[in-house]
Amino acid sequence: SSGSQGAAAAAATATAAAATAGESDITPGISGSWSDGVGSGWSVWTSRGSNVVLECALATTIPAHDWLNVTWLRNNVSVLDRRHLLTQAGHLNITKIVHRRSGTSDEGEYRCLVTTRMGVITGPPIKLRLASISGSWSDGVGSEWTVWAARGSNVVLECALATTIPATDWFNVTWLRNNVSVLDRRHLLTQAGHLNITKMIHRRSGTSDEGEYRCLVTTRMGVITGPPVKLRLASLSKNFILSPCNVTVVTGEALRLSCQIDSQPNASLTWTHEQQRLPQDDRYTTPYSGVLHITHVQRSDSGIYRCLAINTVAGKERRSSAITVTVLDRGEEDSYKPPTFLFPNKSSSSSSKLLKVIQGEHAIIECLATGLPLPTISWQRKLNASEGDVWEDIKNGTKGMLVIGQGTLVVSSVQTSSAGRYICTAKSVNSATQREATISQEIELDVLVSPEIIDPPKYLDTLLAKTARLNCSVTGHPTPRIIWYKNGQSVNIKGRAIITPSNQFIFTNSITSDAGMYQCLVINEAGYASSWAPMVINSSENKPDPPQNLHYVVLSSTSVLLTWDAVYPSNDKIKAYSIHYFESESNGVGLQAVSQNTSHLLENLKTNTKYIVFVRAYSNFASDQSESLVFNTAEDVPLVEPSVRLIPISPTVLRVTWGKLSPEQARGTIIGYKIHWRKLNHHYYHVIEVSADVHEFEITDLHPGKKYEVQVLAGTKVGYPTKNDLSWIRQKMPSRNQKNIPLPPIVSLKVINETSEDDSKKLAIKIDWKLPPENTAEVEGYTLKYRRQDRQWVGPITLLPTQTSFTITGLEADWYEVQVKGYSADGDGGATEQVVHTFPPSPNTTLPPNTTWNIYQLEADPRSQTSIHLSWKLAEGQEGPAYYTVKYHQVSHSESVANTMFECSETPETVITDLKPFSTYEFSVRAHESEKVYGPFSPPVQAITMGKVPTTPKDFSYEPTDASTIRLKWAMPQDTSGSIQKYEILFSLDKNKPLSAWEVQKVEKEATSDTVGGLVSNTEYWFSIRGCTAFECGEPTE
Repeated sequence: SSGSQGAAAAAATATAAAATAGESDITPGISGSWSDGVGSGWSVWTSRGSNVVLECALATTIPAHDWLNVTWLRNNVSVLDRRHLLTQAGHLNITKIVHRRSGTSDEGEYRCLVTTRMGVITGPPIKLRLASISGSWSDGVGSEWTVWAARGSNVVLECALATTIPATDWFNVTWLRNNVSVLDRRHLLTQAGHLNITKMIHRRSGTSDEGEYRCLVTTRMGVITGPPVKLRLASLSKNFILSPCNVTVVTGEALRLSCQIDSQPNASLTWTHEQQRLPQDDRYTTPYSGVLHITHVQRSDSGIYRCLAINTVAGKERRSSAITVTVLDRGEEDSYKPPTFLFPNKSSSSSSKLLKVIQGEHAIIECLATGLPLPTISWQRKLNASEGDVWEDIKNGTKGMLVIGQGTLVVSSVQTSSAGRYICTAKSVNSATQREATISQEIELDVLVSPEIIDPPKYLDTLLAKTARLNCSVTGHPTPRIIWYKNGQSVNIKGRAIITPSNQFIFTNSITSDAGMYQCLVINEAGYASSWAPMVINSSENKPDPPQNLHYVVLSSTSVLLTWDAVYPSNDKIKAYSIHYFESESNGVGLQAVSQNTSHLLENLKTNTKYIVFVRAYSNFASDQSESLVFNTAEDVPLVEPSVRLIPISPTVLRVTWGKLSPEQARGTIIGYKIHWRKLNHHYYHVIEVSADVHEFEITDLHPGKKYEVQVLAGTKVGYPTKNDLSWIRQKMPSRNQKNIPLPPIVSLKVINETSEDDSKKLAIKIDWKLPPENTAEVEGYTLKYRRQDRQWVGPITLLPTQTSFTITGLEADWYEVQVKGYSADGDGGATEQVVHTFPPSPNTTLPPNTTWNIYQLEADPRSQTSIHLSWKLAEGQEGPAYYTVKYHQVSHSESVANTMFECSETPETVITDLKPFSTYEFSVRAHESEKVYGPFSPPVQAITMGKVPTTPKDFSYEPTDASTIRLKWAMPQDTSGSIQKYEILFSLDKNKPLSAWEVQKVEKEATSDTVGGLVSNTEYWFSIRGCTAFECGEPTE
């Protein structure tokens, strides 16, 4: 078996005969030869765990009947044993290739030895090698290779792995563009594995060869990815984006010209003077492409300057517009000019004062100053490794540093020791006063170091269901980012796969599919590097089959019941099952549990979260993983209330705005918001519900100068939070300035019936209004808004101060609420709200269109644990109806399960009885002329019935858990009626202290046990516990 690196010896081997030199008879097998022309020696490439047969070349050279014995040597040591078997033909059969970290390995140089009657003959050397066990590549040319090409040109992208992996070890080479296979008629694979793009395409329609390319090489041990190669279209802008204006200087000063153009790749920028290229000498220097320094300016420097941009890849060039430089002779006023920087200067960006250079390249730190006389420039530096505030003077031509032109510093082949702060100082002396003027600028040099992998991943041979670790420790500046690949595809880091801060890739509970070629790619601004190694997962033939038919049942927002079919191995029994689960959209560590049977309850899960779960079985060996199952936990009510901001718009109007909840806080899809408001210390509150896309609401008809409390709740499909400890935001309304705030207008509504047989939506409401005679405020305008009953407001609509009517069209037959208010320079005035019903489409309905009974000031006052007193008023000027209907229901998580109750009242007040203690109820009221003629229900209010004071908890006991912690247990008090909102554990070293001085630890209302820690060992403590409602606590235990 000869490989491409193989070899063969052109050697002749002979054995000495026992005959004398004078003998002439030749005996069979006395002499012979073998040869091969395939290189310096045979090489056989294989992979770990495979079966290999090494052929003895003497088998075809020496007749078998001439053999007495055949043996094999590895590195000149006999190798025949249980794994190295001799075949009948004399070949070596290695049953399983071994290569361990401990040093045991089948790699090496093998030879067969054939013993004949005349002596021993050796066969040719055969080198046995493991194919692509591990490897690496690196480059320091930037974060990625970038290849520039002109449209229509031929481009060849090189595969860097071609020089890293022996071609004999390649099974296949493919190329990806933006992670999608790209080989087709225009994208051809060369024999060397490179990608030949026959014609570069870049169309406006979107078809383009631009993108990020990677070559993938398939070897015996897996797939290896090459470095990313970015292919970009070469281009050169028509116009310069930075070009100086005409400039005037005085002889003897310095001049800096710079130009810039949008070019991909960077264009070569040079300056011309009167269409002639400028020399490079002490007066003319070009520190960077496009930057020209002229020192000791002369009259001959006057003239026209242009910047020439050449992009050789795109095959284009551009010339800038002409720049006129005027040089004036020095006058008396020019005898002295203090030094000023031309670069860097105060207008320079912060980036120009931070210079980043890749290690090994030259750093050019530009510094140019002008003045009369021309200033001298000196340099100092303070390296990052320096201590204290000592600055080191830089001498030209020493330590690899050279000053060019007037003062630009060139640091050759920068190293990390070159990084630090550099100061450019310009000095000049006024000859008339002999005073020295000094200015300085600081530039920071940052040396970028390409990544180096100091602890690469190594071949890993592990067992099923174990923890596997692959290292990839790196150095570099800035800190490189790391991408892990498996068989050329980026690894999804979640669940069982985690990456530690030291960049160690860890697999927990390994499975068969974890096997493959793993590769870490490290990238920073200076370059990149990569190393790879295979991971082999071994398993027993006696391992059980993986569990089948996984099913789940969602029990709550935090728990799921998982079931599967039992596994019945033929040669052993199942000892346990392990359950592995993790969040699908998270990079968090996976969780696991153990079960002795075929089901398990997963608890303490995150609400409204997608999980992935699999199960494996264990006998004496671990099974592979089952098929993965994906499930979502149920939604729940939001965990907290949104953050709320209150802004008084006027003495009677309060704007409420609120933010969105995070997914963790929302615990589901938000379907709406409820706004609650009440006067300070009132037991009832008003409520309005808006849709999920609304985050602002205006509360109207408040009392000037009064204090209010506002609460906003978010709701999911499960419902709204019902906890009574959710926060309220307080706000005092401003007092009304009667002189400058408009009074509520007098409003009348009239329904206009425009319906026809073809269109039932031509209903309209005509609104007329006027200010009351006692109004003294100067109105600057009106705002109007309206809404269909139980819908969101439309508007506000802003109207002119002279306008006194408005018509709302395109309405349907229903109740509508209209609000009108005036505003002045000092704020909004009071609002007037009226309700009206448009004409119904059915001609048989006798409902009058102008029924506008408007219930307001609905108040709810809890009277006992089971009753609430309601009172309300009609809008001013409205006649009393025949009776009222009260609608109410208990507020819970899911309003669909709450029964709506109705009661009638002939007076504007009533007492609702038979309610549950310490429960929230919602009420609304409407007025009736008859059973068929009635007004709309009022905006609802909510109130809480009184709760019983909890009785003492039962069965209070304790048990120590360690030297400083005890666990307390209790049973819920009898007849709590659901009023307990929390428990308070009270404890003290002094039994005689008043209860108010004892330490307090609060516990959730559902709990019946809790631990108290941080206690002093071997010390007597006194404990008690009591239940609490939202308002007060009951009696504590003894």
